[in-house]
Amino acid sequence: MSRKPFYLSRRGNIWYARIVDPKTGKELSAISTAQSDRDLAVMTVSRWLVEGIPQTGFKPKRIVSEALSISRLFTIVQDIDLTNEEAERIMTILKLRGLLEKIRIAEKRDFITYLLDFYDYDTSPYVREKLAHGQSIGRTHCKDCRFRIKGYWKKHFDGRTLASISREDIREFSLAMVAKGYAASTINKTMIAGKVALAWAQREEYIHTNPAEKLANFVGEVKKRGILNDDETTTLFQQEWKDERSYLVDMIPVSSSQNAVFDVLYPDGDRGPAVTVVFL
Repeated sequence: MSRKPFYLSRRGNIWYARIVDPKTGKELSAISTAQSDRDLAVMTVSRWLVEGIPQTGFKPKRIVSEALSISRLFTIVQDIDLTNEEAERIMTILKLRGLLEKIRIAEKRDFITYLLDFYDYDTSPYVREKLAHGQSIGRTHCKDCRFRIKGYWKKHFDGRTLASISREDIREFSLAMVAKGYAASTINKTMIAGKVALAWAQREEYIHTNPAEKLANFVGEVKKRGILNDDETTTLFQQEWKDERSYLVDMIPVSSSQNAVFDVLYPDGDRGPAVTVVFL
């Protein structure tokens, strides 16, 4: 009995297509038709069979025969036994075709440098891409992410390469922050800064898998905020302040009826995210 060239299934309001390999009978991964009407979905897939399957990003369409050949290749590599010599030959062919260039870059790229460059508002390809698509991303957000990379990620991953980061590394890092007593919101915001960068690296094929994918967020009670007591205040102002502006800001008497916005400035000169100070 001959099989249909494709099958449709519905996810929410959108129809997805699974194209069938006529030789093996196996189905390709489901692809969204972006159509909520079944007849239009059928027309869309029929056009794909003639013109090619659309790809993500700026990649050209892939004709169906190529997509089916790739699917068969994956099946063969997964099922047959390969000797080390045969595996090395496959890798050599891929290298000669320049298909492993990004992976080689990831093997040499310093992880922390990658994260900091990723959030460099003026040079980041991620930022440029979001802005080109009309999506919102601000300098303050990038500045905050770089602050978290320097303050938290660097201490744990200094000297590591992008390609060397594993899922267990990311999990240990998050649990280490818990052990140090950081608030859940601080941990989650810090983790997200790295998760977004790693997800982009996978999407751009610098790494095979995203080691931070589907790692759960942390839930905790909101810490009660208070004010420094006399001893804590004395200790704070006895520190050596590298930035006199931060010292002067902390000396401002709390007597205004208006709110003010300051950058968080620490005694060592590091600058944190902007906060609003409410004077009562």
